Amino acid sequence: MRDNIKREIQELRSVFDSTDVREDSSNEQGGAVYGSDIYAIFDNLHNLFSSLKLLSDNPKDVASSFKFIHAYPDEVKTDDVNIITFRVKTRAPQVANNRSNTQSGFTSKGPRSMHEGYNQVSGMYENHYQQSFDNVIALNIFSTKARAVNLLAQILESIFVKYRAEISPPATQYHYLGMSDVGFLDRYDQEPIFTRELGFHFVTSEVFIMETEKVKSIQIGNDLI
Repeated sequence: MRDNIKREIQELRSVFDSTDVREDSSNEQGGAVYGSDIYAIFDNLHNLFSSLKLLSDNPKDVASSFKFIHAYPDEVKTDDVNIITFRVKTRAPQVANNRSNTQSGFTSKGPRSMHEGYNQVSGMYENHYQQSFDNVIALNIFSTKARAVNLLAQILESIFVKYRAEISPPATQYHYLGMSDVGFLDRYDQEPIFTRELGFHFVTSEVFIMETEKVKSIQIGNDLI
C-alpha cells in the first residue's frame, strides 16, 4: 500500500514538473473511459484556438488574436498582447437531482465502486472507484482596449457553441454559465487594463485504483496453507 502511494506521488510530481500540466489518464475498461484530466480541456482549447489561427504573441496583430495561458503564470509580460487565461475556479463532488423531489439533491459523499479483480500482469488485486466532479472553468480576458475584450468574449461564446465535440473531452458534458461585466484592473505602462470573465460548468469523472497484494499463503504455526 505504501509503495503504491509513493508511486502515485512520483507520478504527480512528474506532471507538475512537465511543461503541460496534465497527464494522459484515459484508459478503457469494459467500454467506459477511465479517468479524466480537467486540465486536458486547456490543451483542447489551445489546439482549437491554434487551428482557428487565433493565437499570437505579436501586439501588432488584429484585435481578435490573443495569447492563451494558465492563470497566475510565473512570469507576466503583456506587451499590449491580448491575453486569455484558464483556471479551475471551483471543483466539488457532483450534486445530482433526486428524481422523487426536484427541489432537493444529494451530494456524492465518496467514490463509487466500478470494478474489481485480479490483474495478472501486476500480480495485484485491484479495486476501481469512480467519482464525478462539478468543475467551474473561468476564462479571463485581458486587454488594454475594452473593445478587444468585448470582441474576444463574443468569439469565445461562438466557439463554445460551434466546437463542442473538440472541447468536451474528457468532460462528459458542459454548459455556459455566462460572463461578467467589463472590469478595470490597473494601468500597465500608462495604459488601462480591461477584463471580462466567462464561466463554464464541466462535469468530469475521475477513477482511482486501489491495489492490494494477493494472499499467496497463510502460516499457522509451522505449517503453510
